[in-house]
Amino acid sequence: QQSDQHYISNNIQNQLERVRAILQNLTDDYVRSSSEDARKGGVVALAASAIGLKKAVVLSSQHARGMEECKDLILASVLHACQDHSQRVRYYATESLFNVIKCLPTLAVQHFFILFEILRSLYADVDLDVRSGAQMLDKKLKEVIVAAINNGSFTADACVPLFVRLVHMRNKPTKQLTLTWLQEFTEKLVGSPILEFLHLFLGGVFGMIADPTPEIRQLALEFLQAVLPRLLQNHPTVTGEIEEVLRVSISNAEDYGGYVSVDYDKILQSLVTTLEHPDPFVRKVAMYWMNQIIRAHMGDCGDGIGMNLNLNMNIGGIDSSKSQHLSAASIAVRNSVPHVLPGILLSIGDAFHTRSSSKDTFLPEETTHSLAESTNSCLQAVVRHNGQSFVSHLDGFIVALREELDSPGGHGARNPPAMERKPYRADVKPDGSGIESTGWFRTSGGEGGGSDHDGA
Repeated sequence: QQSDQHYISNNIQNQLERVRAILQNLTDDYVRSSSEDARKGGVVALAASAIGLKKAVVLSSQHARGMEECKDLILASVLHACQDHSQRVRYYATESLFNVIKCLPTLAVQHFFILFEILRSLYADVDLDVRSGAQMLDKKLKEVIVAAINNGSFTADACVPLFVRLVHMRNKPTKQLTLTWLQEFTEKLVGSPILEFLHLFLGGVFGMIADPTPEIRQLALEFLQAVLPRLLQNHPTVTGEIEEVLRVSISNAEDYGGYVSVDYDKILQSLVTTLEHPDPFVRKVAMYWMNQIIRAHMGDCGDGIGMNLNLNMNIGGIDSSKSQHLSAASIAVRNSVPHVLPGILLSIGDAFHTRSSSKDTFLPEETTHSLAESTNSCLQAVVRHNGQSFVSHLDGFIVALREELDSPGGHGARNPPAMERKPYRADVKPDGSGIESTGWFRTSGGEGGGSDHDGA
C-alpha cells in the first residue's frame, strides 16, 4: 500500500512538472511572441489550463506548492497580456482573466491589489470592447472579494488604504471604479465594516459631488445616500472612553460582534471641513448629513433605536445621576458637539440658494441655511433639556462661540464665513480693538457722567 501511494505521489509530481513546462512554453513562445495571433491564442490557452487545474487533486504539501506555482504562472502571464499594445490582445486577455478568476477565485484574493491595478487600467482603456470586458471582470472580482470578506478569508480593512488613495485621484474612470466598489461594499458586506473607515475617504467622496462629470456626481450621491441610514443606527463606538464603558458595562462582548465601530467624532470633523467647500451643493449635502446624524443621536435625548447602554458612571460629561440610557453613538456625537458648533454657525450664514439649479435635485425645497437652522434648534433643545450633561464641554462651547464672534470675516479670514458679517458697532475694529472708545460703557451707569436712566 505504501508503494502504491509512493507511485501515485511520484506520478502526480511528474504530471505537475509537465504542466509547468507546458505553461512556461505558452508564456515564452506565445504570450510573449511578436505575432498578435500567437499572443491571443496563448492567453486563451492559459485560461483553458486554469479550468483544468481547478479539478486537479493534491495529496501532499509538496504537490500543493507545485500547484500554486502553476496557478501563479498562469495569472502572471495573463496579466502581462492585459498590458499589451494591441487592443485585440488586451480584449482576449481581459476575457481570459475573467475565466481565470472564475475558476480559481483564491488567486483573486491572494493577488487582489495587483488585479485591481490592472482592472483600473483596463477600465480606462481607449478601446470600447476592452472597457466592456473590464466591466464584466469588475463584476466578477467584486463577487469574489465580497464573498471572501463575508466568509472571513479576506478583510475589508486590507482594501481601505487602496480606496483612500484612489478617491483623491483626478482620473475619471478611477473615480467611477472606486465609487462602485465602495457602493458594493456598503450594500453587500455583512455588518457594514466599511463604516469603521468611512472618515478616511468621506471628504473625497463629498468632493466628487462637485465633479463636472454627471456620472461621477450621481455615483457619489448614491453612495452617500446608501451609507447615511447605516450611520443613523446606534453602532457601538469602541474607541477611547467608550471602550472603557463597554468593557465595564458589557459582560459578554461577543453579544455585540455583529456591530461595527464607527468613529462619529472624525466623521463629524470631516463634515465640518466639507462645510467650507466652495461648491454650494456640496455644503448643502454635508449640512444634511450633519442634521440627520445629530437628530438621530441627540434629538431624542438618547432614547433612540439600537443598542442602549445603561451607564453607571460619568463618562465624557454624561451625568450618571439620572441613570440615562444612552447608546455609544449618542455619547460620541454629544462629545463632538463643541467641534461641530462652528460648522453649524458657519452654515447659518450661508445665503446661497440652489433651488433654481438643475443639478440640485437633492432636497430641492431646502437650503444649507434652513438645514443649519434646524440643526441648531435641535442642539439648543437638547442643551436646554439636559444641560447638566454638557457642563464638561462648556469651555469648548465658549471657545467656539468666541472664535465665531471674533472672526473678521471676508475673503482674507483664515476660515471665512459664507456671508460677510459686520461689527455691531462702527468703532469696533476687525482685530477686536476699539471697544474702549467714548460712550461704550455708558450703560454700566455712573461712569462718564451719565446715570442709569441716561445710559438707557
